[in-house]
Amino acid sequence: MRRKRIFRILSVIIFLVLFVIVYQKVERVLSLKTGSSRIYTFYHEEKKDSLDVVFMGSSHAYYGTHPMEFWKEYGVTSYVLGSPLQNIGTTYYLMKDAIKRQHPKVIAVEGFCTYHVNKVKSDRMLQIAMDGMPLSLNKIQLGEDMLADQFTLEERLPYYIPFLQYHSRWPELDSDDFKNGSNIYKGGKPVFKTRSFPAPPIITEKEELPENTLIYLEKMIKLCKENDIELMFYLTPFAGARDGEEVYIELQKIYNSLEEYLRERGIPCINYASLVDEIELDFSSDFKDIGHLNINGAKKVNIHLFQYLWENYSLEDHRVEKGYTIWNDNIEIYDKKLEDLRNKTAVGKKTEDVDLEEQD
Repeated sequence: MRRKRIFRILSVIIFLVLFVIVYQKVERVLSLKTGSSRIYTFYHEEKKDSLDVVFMGSSHAYYGTHPMEFWKEYGVTSYVLGSPLQNIGTTYYLMKDAIKRQHPKVIAVEGFCTYHVNKVKSDRMLQIAMDGMPLSLNKIQLGEDMLADQFTLEERLPYYIPFLQYHSRWPELDSDDFKNGSNIYKGGKPVFKTRSFPAPPIITEKEELPENTLIYLEKMIKLCKENDIELMFYLTPFAGARDGEEVYIELQKIYNSLEEYLRERGIPCINYASLVDEIELDFSSDFKDIGHLNINGAKKVNIHLFQYLWENYSLEDHRVEKGYTIWNDNIEIYDKKLEDLRNKTAVGKKTEDVDLEEQD
């Protein structure tokens, strides 16, 4: 009798484990890959506690930061845990959740979205970020904090369980839905497309930070201190704002206040808008669009940013360590992919690189 009971219990446990595995696979196939794969691969393909630095933020982070370049120059492991229009609250909860998976020495937040007055700039972009996260208490807290005041529980459930949102996608599935990106770019998104813009003005005035931003900045500072993680911010340069020069000026005023606010709390913040001459940024060739760097501009920012990180934090060069050979092996693949992307861009051909296409 006792044997039968044990057998039944084990059978139930095995069934539940298999069900969860199959469910997760099916849910991932059905989910929209665009934008969420960068976060998904962070959780499912990066070895636990293997990253020295985690970069976070919106599209400004993943267009402007390339971790494989960090590895090539310094042997430092890093990843861009970014998503489109990632608001400061989403960054906080992602940070809180990511620390369970990785315990980096440094978390570097790209601060473009600190200007957001409201908690959520776009609920669609929030869902993209949440789609890549495994179900956890932090994911639920993120959804409740961002959405509880505007959506019913029934409307919020698909944010926690993507299957509820995408279960009807069966007829739309194609071969790409069954592919897993190789994660070779480590969350970065290199683009060779070039557009020319006039250099924007240098702004020195300040504008008050949104109250919502202040709340989450304090939470991030506290979280990193409690977990013995160094925190820093950086702001990649952009050529202007789609809504005109006045908006660009207002944004830079807010970022100037961000620098001051963080500096007073002992948190470094590098605003590359004030360093364009030092890094020799060229507004005629270093941007993919008015708001984002291409690979040429990103490399100029990265030379300065990575050197700053290397010189100011206790980071190690892992290039000769046995446990990191996969990073060295990936360099050759990474360089080939970049060359292929460069050539296709030169002749106006669309890239078919799944690792990029799934990242938004």
